[in-house]
Amino acid sequence: MGSRSIRLIGALCILLTIPPVGARAPTILPDADGRTPLDAPTDGRACHGPHIELGVGVGCDFSGFFTEALGLHVALAARGTCVRTPTLSRCEPALRGLLTPHEREAASTAGRFQDDASQPDVDVRWHNGEDAPCPWERDSVREAEARGTLAVLRSMTEKVVLSDTLRRCCALVHETWVPTEWHRKLYRREGCPNARALPEAVDDRIFRGKIPGDGDSVRSDSGADSGASLRDSKKTVFLSVFQWQHRKGPDALLKAYWNAFDAKDDVVLRIRAKVPGWAHNPFRTANDGVKHWARALWNTSPGKLAAVEVIEVKDGEDVTREQMASMYRSAHAFVLPSRGEGWCLPCAEAMASGTLLIASDFSGTTAFADSTNSLPVQCVVINAQKGCEPDVEGLAWRLRWTHDHRAEAAALGTKGADDIRVKFGMSAVATLWAEEGRRGLGRFDARRLVDVD
Repeated sequence: MGSRSIRLIGALCILLTIPPVGARAPTILPDADGRTPLDAPTDGRACHGPHIELGVGVGCDFSGFFTEALGLHVALAARGTCVRTPTLSRCEPALRGLLTPHEREAASTAGRFQDDASQPDVDVRWHNGEDAPCPWERDSVREAEARGTLAVLRSMTEKVVLSDTLRRCCALVHETWVPTEWHRKLYRREGCPNARALPEAVDDRIFRGKIPGDGDSVRSDSGADSGASLRDSKKTVFLSVFQWQHRKGPDALLKAYWNAFDAKDDVVLRIRAKVPGWAHNPFRTANDGVKHWARALWNTSPGKLAAVEVIEVKDGEDVTREQMASMYRSAHAFVLPSRGEGWCLPCAEAMASGTLLIASDFSGTTAFADSTNSLPVQCVVINAQKGCEPDVEGLAWRLRWTHDHRAEAAALGTKGADDIRVKFGMSAVATLWAEEGRRGLGRFDARRLVDVD
């Protein structure tokens, strides 16, 4: 038998062990320390492959892309997977001060692999917007392939169609990793057959159920305390956290809330929102946004309607991760009738904190929220380019139900927290990413072997 025949037989053996496209790698149960045989240290190495580089391509802030990469890096590092995220190593001291101790520790060495390897096995680059330049070019993919590196595009959308730019970008790379099964189906339908679903990570060490004695607080502009003790008060607390733009549905939120309650009801809607200049709102602050919609919807002032308290977010200011977790725990429900989400990390963090989630049953949130652990709101696609339109009447009913059935709402919140921890906690997601990297490299190596003369 010739050497070429031997190589081909070997390649076929490797191919037969690779799961078909869309199949999940075999589940490997963790041991008592949360590690699996694939990750367990057996030789004293600083980390274990594959070497994964997270090229998020944005600055150090708490934007969705940055926070996603931060969570993934911390999760992978904690699992002992070799990971490098250059952006994290360049963060200013002011932002690092808002991180948790284990996040700061991971970020301090994020600019290099733990074992000082020079090249990644899996190079994941974020596409920061559907029409943004593709982070991969044909030459860079060829260079990655020549050194045996899997070129991966990290992508997501809030719509039901993909832009031409995104389709072309998908076609360049070996694989496209999207955050949910909803996205995987959409991308494949829209011409990206290499799409695979890999979720974001929720830091379940920070965002977890109610903590006895939790007294951290963040004060609203009205001076109200947003500490966790409010969840036990007679007043029903609704919380929403977002950037004030049309896609996040602030108009639907306020319309439903003011339809469900009046000034006599013992409720409060607490809004933590930043008003970005690029959103083209006719106001500059969240307080003015509430006033704008009170006039537009009811021709009155907010003081004559059900109570709304604003936690204003100013440029360059933020709160610590622990304070955000305490804020989530302070509410009976987290509400976001969005017109589309790539993932909605605040929704997942609120659920992990044991707070009932009331959010649109569309796009990113469908990965973790359903009728068994939350109160999904119907959202119907009317214009494919603009996401969906939330059912305002249905949202109002869910808000009222939460107020009238606090015990049942709390039970749903507890179920949601359990589901997030099991499926999307740090250890679970890190294992999925490491397994997917290994699987991708196996397919890549097998193809290269078959091509040998």
